[in-house]
Amino acid sequence: MQENKNKEIFETIPIPRALATLLFDLAYVVIDKLAAGYGDIPLAAVGIVLKAERLPLNVGIGLCQGMMPIAAYNYSSGNHQRMKQVVRFSRLAGLVIGAVSIILYEAFAAEILRFFIKDPETVRIGANFLRIRCLATPFMFMCFHLVNLFQAVGKGGKALFLAVVRWAVFNIPLLFLFNAVFGMYGIVCTQMVADMCTVLVSFYVYHQFVKTCQSIT
Repeated sequence: MQENKNKEIFETIPIPRALATLLFDLAYVVIDKLAAGYGDIPLAAVGIVLKAERLPLNVGIGLCQGMMPIAAYNYSSGNHQRMKQVVRFSRLAGLVIGAVSIILYEAFAAEILRFFIKDPETVRIGANFLRIRCLATPFMFMCFHLVNLFQAVGKGGKALFLAVVRWAVFNIPLLFLFNAVFGMYGIVCTQMVADMCTVLVSFYVYHQFVKTCQSIT
């Protein structure tokens, strides 16, 4: 009884989110450390790209955070149909934002870099990095969306599992592997590959959860 109570407390407080944030920060430390080995210009370029990608990502995170209390309320009250509508709407909105950001970043990558720095070589390299990195935006959003969804319905253990899978199983190990195999461009590509893999795992976990609650699809 006490063990179940402790598990319930763990899954309803933000420990999973705190650990996910720690792993997120650790991954960015690894990126900076690996990029530093290629010199000042690639390091500056990837630093700017990481800042530029935050705009659509933060909008997506805001959607997820707005979804959480509404999804949690409707889940706990048994109004699963309304919860599904909220989840689907937030998912669609986030994917649309991700798609629009890809179009804009692909078209105006160099101009975006020039907002931060004027050095031609840094702009050139950074624009190439941004055009690759922005392709991960929809997958990054879906990772946050599914983690926040599980957090909303009190499944903190599943949220923590997906966060660990994303950063500790896929992202950080792939950073070292892709850096060794593909160099600096491998570092830039890692996020997209890692998040694609994480989304696949996330949907599997989600559908397993759906099986235990047939009213949620």
